[in-house]
Amino acid sequence: MDHMNITIRKKTRSFSQSDCDTGKDITTNSSLLETSTNSLPSISGQNNFLLEEYKLKIETLTRNLGSADQEIENMILENNELKRTVEKLKKTVNMFKEIGLAESFDKISSPVIRKIRKVISHNSPQKPNNDLRLQVTVSTQTEVELENFGKLPKLETENMKRLRKGTKKQLQRTKKLINNIFNLKRKNEKLISELQECHLIVKNKQDKEFEDLNYSSLGDDTIIGKNNTKEKKIVHLPSSKEEESRKEPSEDKRQGKNHTVIERGVIDIPKHTQENTKNITNNNNGDKNNTWKENEVQNTIYNYSNTSSSVPHVPLEVGELVHCEREARHWYWGRSLRSGAVGAFPKNYVLFRECNVDRCGDTILASAGGSGVVHDIAVTLREWLKIWKILYRDNDDRFKFMEVSMRALLELRAQAASGALPQDQLRRVARTAIFTIDKGNRTLGMELAVRTAGGQLIDPLRVSTYKLNLLHDEANARIEKNMETTPSSPAASIPPAARNYSVCVRVHNFVCRLNDSAELLLSLYDAQQNKLTEHLLLRWPTHNLAPTQVVFTGVSSKSALTWRKLFEAWRQQEKQKRQFRNSLYSPSVDDLGGDIKREKLFLVCHVVRIGAMDAQNVDHRRSSIAPTSPPPSGATSMRRPFGVACADVTRYLAADQSDKHIQVPFYPCEKEKMETLLKQVIMNQRELKDAKHSQGMWVSLQLVEGDLKQIREENPHIVVGNTAVARKMGFPEVILPGDARNDLYVTLCSGSFSKGGGKSSERNIELTARVVDKHGQVLPGVISIGAGTGLVDEYTSLVYYHDDKPRWQEVFKVCLNIEEFKEAHLVFLCRHRSSNEAKDRAERHFALSYLRLMQREGTTAPDGAHELCVYKMDLRRGGGGGGAEADACALCLGLPERRDELPSGAEKGLTRGVLALVHKDSLQVATKLCSTKLTQREEILGVLKWSTQLAEGTLRQALMRLLHVPSEEIVKFLQDILDALFSILTQVNEDQEGYTDKSYGVLVLECLLHVISLVADHKYQHFQPVLHVYIDESFCDALAYEKLIAVMVWVITTADGGETKRLLQCMKCLECLVRVVARSRQLRSALGDSVTHADFRYQFESLLNALVWLMRCGDHALTCQGCALKYLPHAVPHALTVYPEAELSAYIVRALEALPLGRLSKQRMLALLELVRGPLCRVPAARALFLPHLAKTVKAMLWDKVELELCVETLGEVVSLLTRDDVGPVEADIGELARRLLPTVLKTTATMLREMKTDAGFADDPVLRRLICVLLDMVRQMSEEQYTAVVKALETETYAGAGSLVSDALALILALLQRPVFRAHWADMLHLQHYVMLHALRLLGTTIRDRLRAIDDTSTEALATIHLMCREWFGAITALATSPTLQLETLPAARKQRVTALYGDIRQTAAAALADMWFSLDEHKRSFIPCLVGPFLEVSFLPDEEVRNTTIPLFFDMMQTEFNTSALDGGAGQLKELESELIDKIDVLAERGCGDAEWRVRFVSLCGALCGAAAEPLRPAAFALVAAAARQLDTLLQYRTAALRSATPHRMHLTTRVLHFYEQIERPHMYIRYVHKLAKMHHDAHQWAEAGLSLRLHAILLDWSDVPLPQRLRHPAQPHSLHQTHRDLKEVLYNEIAELLNRGHQWELAVEIVKELVAVYEEEALGYGPLAELHAQLAQLYSRMLRTPRSHPGYYRVLYHGRGFPDHLRTPHGFVYRGNEYEQLQEFKERLLDEWPDAEVLSKLDPPGEDVTESDGQYLQINAVKPIMGDKLKRLSGKPVAEQILEYYKHNNVNKFVFSRPFHKPGAKG
Repeated sequence: MDHMNITIRKKTRSFSQSDCDTGKDITTNSSLLETSTNSLPSISGQNNFLLEEYKLKIETLTRNLGSADQEIENMILENNELKRTVEKLKKTVNMFKEIGLAESFDKISSPVIRKIRKVISHNSPQKPNNDLRLQVTVSTQTEVELENFGKLPKLETENMKRLRKGTKKQLQRTKKLINNIFNLKRKNEKLISELQECHLIVKNKQDKEFEDLNYSSLGDDTIIGKNNTKEKKIVHLPSSKEEESRKEPSEDKRQGKNHTVIERGVIDIPKHTQENTKNITNNNNGDKNNTWKENEVQNTIYNYSNTSSSVPHVPLEVGELVHCEREARHWYWGRSLRSGAVGAFPKNYVLFRECNVDRCGDTILASAGGSGVVHDIAVTLREWLKIWKILYRDNDDRFKFMEVSMRALLELRAQAASGALPQDQLRRVARTAIFTIDKGNRTLGMELAVRTAGGQLIDPLRVSTYKLNLLHDEANARIEKNMETTPSSPAASIPPAARNYSVCVRVHNFVCRLNDSAELLLSLYDAQQNKLTEHLLLRWPTHNLAPTQVVFTGVSSKSALTWRKLFEAWRQQEKQKRQFRNSLYSPSVDDLGGDIKREKLFLVCHVVRIGAMDAQNVDHRRSSIAPTSPPPSGATSMRRPFGVACADVTRYLAADQSDKHIQVPFYPCEKEKMETLLKQVIMNQRELKDAKHSQGMWVSLQLVEGDLKQIREENPHIVVGNTAVARKMGFPEVILPGDARNDLYVTLCSGSFSKGGGKSSERNIELTARVVDKHGQVLPGVISIGAGTGLVDEYTSLVYYHDDKPRWQEVFKVCLNIEEFKEAHLVFLCRHRSSNEAKDRAERHFALSYLRLMQREGTTAPDGAHELCVYKMDLRRGGGGGGAEADACALCLGLPERRDELPSGAEKGLTRGVLALVHKDSLQVATKLCSTKLTQREEILGVLKWSTQLAEGTLRQALMRLLHVPSEEIVKFLQDILDALFSILTQVNEDQEGYTDKSYGVLVLECLLHVISLVADHKYQHFQPVLHVYIDESFCDALAYEKLIAVMVWVITTADGGETKRLLQCMKCLECLVRVVARSRQLRSALGDSVTHADFRYQFESLLNALVWLMRCGDHALTCQGCALKYLPHAVPHALTVYPEAELSAYIVRALEALPLGRLSKQRMLALLELVRGPLCRVPAARALFLPHLAKTVKAMLWDKVELELCVETLGEVVSLLTRDDVGPVEADIGELARRLLPTVLKTTATMLREMKTDAGFADDPVLRRLICVLLDMVRQMSEEQYTAVVKALETETYAGAGSLVSDALALILALLQRPVFRAHWADMLHLQHYVMLHALRLLGTTIRDRLRAIDDTSTEALATIHLMCREWFGAITALATSPTLQLETLPAARKQRVTALYGDIRQTAAAALADMWFSLDEHKRSFIPCLVGPFLEVSFLPDEEVRNTTIPLFFDMMQTEFNTSALDGGAGQLKELESELIDKIDVLAERGCGDAEWRVRFVSLCGALCGAAAEPLRPAAFALVAAAARQLDTLLQYRTAALRSATPHRMHLTTRVLHFYEQIERPHMYIRYVHKLAKMHHDAHQWAEAGLSLRLHAILLDWSDVPLPQRLRHPAQPHSLHQTHRDLKEVLYNEIAELLNRGHQWELAVEIVKELVAVYEEEALGYGPLAELHAQLAQLYSRMLRTPRSHPGYYRVLYHGRGFPDHLRTPHGFVYRGNEYEQLQEFKERLLDEWPDAEVLSKLDPPGEDVTESDGQYLQINAVKPIMGDKLKRLSGKPVAEQILEYYKHNNVNKFVFSRPFHKPGAKG
């Protein structure tokens, strides 16, 4: 019998410097126990169970004696080693007393101390005796049990007498063994106490040495330097005797070497560290000021390495984290969090760092540098690093991608930890880091982490399962689309289309060949040369050298759509460098409208020279930062065109490189005009003369989202200082109420002037624009030349040389208030500029044109081009001077302003005062009005002046004309129009009672519907917030609701006549109308008018009743009903502000019930969905009325499979709502929802899961996933009381009752566990699913228990049903507990910590529920044996101690149940069924990788103790079963370990051991399975003969008969239909065996097989044809024996030494191996070393000593042996037999071998 392997679990040890508190498993082969076990008598047959019981007792004794590791270690050191150690230690102590800190102590004490610590570190000085007394008590109890075991009942058989005699001898030997152990223990107690006492002395001395350790002990080879081997510096450090305190490295040196890479360690915390992590103080030098906390980990700033000293030192690298435990004068003692090394290190090599720590049981996750995303990056990098190394080793394609990702995370972590980023950039860095982590996790197949908008991990227990699934979907889609955003909801008040953008331009320098001063006019253009923004004026050169920042704001979402797409695509690749310097100016933000729809955007700078007509000649370049001469005076200077700087900046805005300097090249004007030059540049028709672009403007750009308020909140660094702002030329995308603007943009287009004054050449025309009043006086400070400068009195145009037809295309802005606007007009004065300075001073304005700003009917000048008349001014007639010009500016109002207003005959002359028409001349200007108070439409003006129209009787016509005004004009004056309409509604009385189509109220409602519909249109949807702000803040009519409700009711009730157009529009605008009604009522209530409250309720209920009536209408109102369903939910939040929630809910339910169920199903479900999302369902009273109707509707649609997706979404919103904390009590709602919908949802889910077809590992159906989440939420929210109520309701409502619910639920749970619907990397979803499933199984278990108690035992069908239900329950909870998702051992430390904190260990809870259910079966247990053996085994095999402690005792309960049941049935108590099933399932599960040695020990321990306490008839059978299972698992574990780690020969050997075991316990089906495994291994190794002989083991079990083949003898790999009888299968096996033996050249054995087939064929008379073939085969085999040469293999003896080999190989005599063909000794050695690569071949064949046999290594002795001829060869000798035959028998079928080795006489030399 093989000796037994005793597996001992060491106790958790207290902390010491060299040990952690983690437990270790060791395997000890006790020689005493081995002797006692091997000396047991060989017993078989009926008394085998007594042997097994005795063996079990021996194992129990061994386990109890070995439970404390101190006894085992003391027994090992009991002989000379322990005594020598104590003596050496005493000598060392004496040496301490004599010489103190001598160097010899370093050589002697260090190895001694390390050895002693291994022994005494587990024996705490505080409690040594308690442990010993505990072990003595346990051993005494074991001795008593063995004594009781010896008192066995006397049996009559002789075998039992022998057994009892042998047992008594063995008992005496065991008692003697116990006494010896106790004697050794008592003998060694004194040694142990001395050892501990000496240890304390040495420890104190060592602490003293550690405290006084000087730097000379470091030696001269201490390394100080960066984490770079090339920069290491050797420094000699002075000792403490030479200087009192060591100086730390200089600060600049430290800064130079402080290139820190933060490390994170996963460490084991010692026990005392766990208890004192909050405050670990120094206990050596008494310094109470030095404390170490858990987060105060130190960070290494220099490399450190020292191995010369006897005191252990910790090698450190730059950036490594270390945890300090003690402190000396210049040293710390601590642990490296990366390597786990413990020792001393210098103080000035480290710095204290605040750390972020996460706990996970006995380990922590620590990272320095910050929390939040900084900590997440550190944890992620630590997890990735391990996998990254594996990718490198496997040459995986993902290696490079992960390297890039890890480097990116390191850079992002450095940025986030620096603390220098503004908040917006920090959020951007966090988003990028999170995206990189998610992308890397996806690449590696790791779990997906869902986060909030702030980047924090979602708590799955605080959100609904449905919402959690949506977050996973969103995160998954974000990763797949390469987005960087985290989950965030857009603002509800502003649709995405209304977002505005600003373009920030920073002007750094302008370089140009120009000696005069200049004006730089910056603006934005599109690709069609349309000017988008105002000018931004910069004076050049500037006197301030700082860069200038300007902002072009209000870029709409339409404008920035292309840029934003490019930005999102390029941002993944570009580094985020967004450091903004302080600006010269401070920004102000306005809106740049939605006119930019092109892809390209150009930054244009018009350069205007200020000076004389001709520029000065210069030979050098000037820049904006170079000193210049003062500019010329205003009297002689003129604005001359100089050139254009232009560049396409689209891609720069997309790249978002705010700190990159961009050159805008400069193009000088030659002969063309600036307008023509700009057109050529934009269209790429103008090339630079200087290819190097030496002239131009250098700027940097940034695209920023938001208006001025948003920019100041989110990007305050942009608006620091003074930043000029250029607004859009036109209205912004959104005009909010209160935004007042009154700007008129005037463009000087062109002019045509005739030659005057008798000049032969064309004039140099300069145009001056002024704003004057009706008296001709100039209005000062009303003209804006450009942003960045103040308002001026006049604008002066460019001067083109000798050009009577100039084209300016210059823009300026007129800024007037409304009153000035009505009285003012624009005057354009023409002047000739001479090149001669003297002549130029004498020139006066020679002509004038003007433009009225306000038309006579009260509207402003229309937008567009205006061709103006030019009037010659004869100032001499007016007396000259400034007064004459003013008179001329006033006189012009009496003359036509435009050429199309000239009367007939005007070409002959038209004069007035000093003005005379020049018919040939003309001036073209263009205007564009941006005003929120002045309109250009008479229709709008008619409504705004409604009182005048009412007096004239034209108000109805004015209201009807308003319906035809263009939309863009209405939105400009939205607030004024609405104010006028509501004033008409409340202040104008109707002409007659009742309403008609011509009533004022109806016309006002139509106008309101027109305006509201306009804003609701997609084109103007960004004005919806404007309308809402107006109603909530600006609307002030407290009486409007009365007439508005009345008109709405009239419109609804008159729809029965067939007119539905007005009703349809009214339903579309229902939300805004109800909003107005509610706001009006609130204003009325604020006035303190409580009398009208009842009247309002009556009026509002009339509106609600009208809506209910509308739902009852026929098909003619179908479209209106659909619109009502669509917009009514949006009106509910506003109605709730003025009407009770419960009553409103009741009316809504009435309206929905009034609509037939099959009608408008989609619109109905959309309405229900919006109502659930709205505030109505947050009120408990309203929700109680609404949810029953919702459940009824959804149930009907689920049955009919109508609008399934909407039904699921609605249910998801409902369960998410019930999860919230701010919706009041929800218990009743949860119960009602479950009662009405749980069975239906369950059946629908099961049906969808069955119908779904997928080849993937999971069912990727979004609708199904959401429906399952709804189901999980319903179960998750349900308490046991609510579940009981649901079950009772089902019992009364349906015939099947709760049974159908339980069966459907269990089937669905099993299906979900087998076919997951959530992706494998959705860890949060999977863990939450299992958590809810366990809760569901608990609830279902209560129903099963109740039905078991109430079952009628006489009803066979009911009993079978409930038993089937129980088996399904046990199967479901087994599948749940063994799910791979719940196996915490396979999870990373961070994930394990999170799962444990959220859910605990679900497996332990599942095991407890399984045990409770089993014990609740009572008398029904026998019906589940042996079918539950497999599930229980599978759960108990889980590697969790608590799970095993819970489930293993169930097997003993099964033993009791089967034994008692079989005894009651009239037979002797037996455990055959349980034993058979247990052995079968252990084999199957062990082959799948389940089970381990710890389970075997736990199984023997728990079941053995229970068996020992059982009654006498059961005890031996139970002991035998436990022993058999233990032996089987031992054998299978050895086989499995070899299959994983060893080569094929070793696995073959262990397979043979398994075969022998199953043969002994008579399990033929398992025996056959391993026979074929062995045959396959031989076949794969091309060992044909061995494969054939292996199959022969199966064939031996079969007979040559036609008996049907039982299942236990069938072929494991072939179908049963091929061979149904013994003969069929045996014949197939024999043919295969013969073929394999033939291939293996074992023709002699093949002949035996074929002869047996021949005999069977002849005896059974199966035909001559097959016999002929068999005889031919025999002849061929005989022929090959003589004619075919074959090599005979060699034989080699192998001995395995060392504990590194498995125990079954370390036999005293070793093994003899048969070599392969032509294989020599050296080749055999190489083959064996390939199998054991760590082994060493001993050169001598002498028996090795204990240093080899008892070492932890692997040693081999290999030598060739010669076979000794067998009996067959002896019989053939001397006879005429061929040499080939003799050689065969010499080398085959042999079992004796001989070899020789050198022998040396004792004392002989050499």
